Amino acid sequence: MADRPEDKGRIVVGVDGSEPSRRALRWAVRQAELTGGAVVAVIAWEYPTYHGARGWFPPGITDEAALEGRARQEADRAVRQAVGERPPVEVRTEARHGTPAGALVEAARGADLLVV
Repeated sequence: MADRPEDKGRIVVGVDGSEPSRRALRWAVRQAELTGGAVVAVIAWEYPTYHGARGWFPPGITDEAALEGRARQEADRAVRQAVGERPPVEVRTEARHGTPAGALVEAARGADLLVV
């Protein structure tokens, strides 16, 4: 059950640019059409891990805004590829820092449905 009024009908779907995630997104959009809901496409991002680098990142890789922006671009591209420029329902994208599972669980709090 939705916790907040803005959660009513909210469907959260995980996207990562893969074909299975685009299929999940298309399914979520069809479900939102049937239920009058909105879709939130969520992508997770983390700082890259460099084995053997002794904890040092290459120059520029610690720029949180750049990493989040890249993730958001990937989510936007996945939405366009899956449902086009003008989806039949509201589709928003979110880029969240963290593991995919953790980001999706947090994003789905109060939502009607989580699709993966």
